[in-house]
Amino acid sequence: MKNNRFMNVLLKAKEENIAVGAVNIFNYLTAEAAVKAAEEIGVNLIIQTSAGTVQQVYPPETGR
Repeated sequence: MKNNRFMNVLLKAKEENIAVGAVNIFNYLTAEAAVKAAEEIGVNLIIQTSAGTVQQVYPPETGR
């Protein structure tokens, strides 16, 4: 397996018998708050979202 940070995080969590939190974000502010909180306590985080949220943050007309 090539170096995959996501898989490494999951494998380490499995070895240590701990969970990796996942949060559903619905705009930039919730994403920012989730990342900031995870950084403050020093944990990994899985961010879940929807296609609608991505289009809200990066509308198709922006070319992103």
